[in-house]
Amino acid sequence: MTNEQKNSNSEQDNTNYGEPNIKWEYKILNINVETTIPPKSDPVKDSEKLNGYLSPDFIKKQFPTQYKEIKEVHPANQLQKILNMIGEEGWELVESERIGKFLFFIFKRKKKKK
Repeated sequence: MTNEQKNSNSEQDNTNYGEPNIKWEYKILNINVETTIPPKSDPVKDSEKLNGYLSPDFIKKQFPTQYKEIKEVHPANQLQKILNMIGEEGWELVESERIGKFLFFIFKRKKKKK
């Protein structure tokens, strides 16, 4: 559900009068916000598509990863967990922007001196 990019290009921020010439690094978190939900695997429906040649139990046993129950986590909880992980790394969320089906979260932090 996520795609991260890190941009280590630095820019000078002249708005911080107490610390001129601060160098920043940026991280962009890209989230695909499609509203279509992929269909769930159903061994009964798949058996019907095969005109009953394979039973639902057989299909489920032969393809366990395709038919295992997945406990769904609410998207808000997923996002909160991701944002907290990024925050623990010292990143500050500075902006979010939606472009088409993508939602971008832009983070920055002071660039570490080498």
